[in-house]
Amino acid sequence: MPTSTEVLRQQRRIRELSAAVTRALAADPSIHLRQQQFFQGNQSLASYAPHLRLQANEELEFLRGVADSLALRLRYSDPHLHQTQLPDEPIARLVFDWLETLRAEAIAPAHLPGTRTNLQKRFYYWSAGFHHAGHTQSALGILLYTVAQMCWSRLMGLPVYEETEDLIESTRAAINTELGHALAGLRRYKNHQATYQPYALDIAHLVAQSVAKAQEGQKKTDRS
Repeated sequence: MPTSTEVLRQQRRIRELSAAVTRALAADPSIHLRQQQFFQGNQSLASYAPHLRLQANEELEFLRGVADSLALRLRYSDPHLHQTQLPDEPIARLVFDWLETLRAEAIAPAHLPGTRTNLQKRFYYWSAGFHHAGHTQSALGILLYTVAQMCWSRLMGLPVYEETEDLIESTRAAINTELGHALAGLRRYKNHQATYQPYALDIAHLVAQSVAKAQEGQKKTDRS
């Protein structure tokens, strides 16, 4: 049985390999690991999307999707254009950042067939972890999770995570009317960041408003 030191060394090797892949795909030599997170120079890339955040122990099979996603984001997303539209409200900011990462994933070049598989494995891996950790049991958790599943599925042209498909159905049905137009816009304009942004912003603000309403309702319930 490997010792804890050997496990840590193995994890370090796996993550360094992933960082090397990201540097190569993004053509950016400044990508590196620090404190078990990916950085571009001095800027942390941890905020790009929840499904890319590293766990204490990562298997190479699922870490490849992180490396590929970060490379695609760095290569195909204009950071200055993104910053001009980034919302101030935390939930809206989270969703808007996430949707830009998903857009970059959705336009992975056709000549990199393994990349799409890696991205799918990573998203499903995150989906399973989020669900089994109990986060889908809260109103906020199931809302964010359902929106993520809907947007990812629409952009990638792939089914939502099968294990939670029935679980999210009622939430999906409740928000589909509000998000339908914006979801169609995401898919239609995924190759054009500036045109894509208004639809991503619509979704980000709708989610933030829904969260605010839910929190206010919970406060009233707690006071009664």
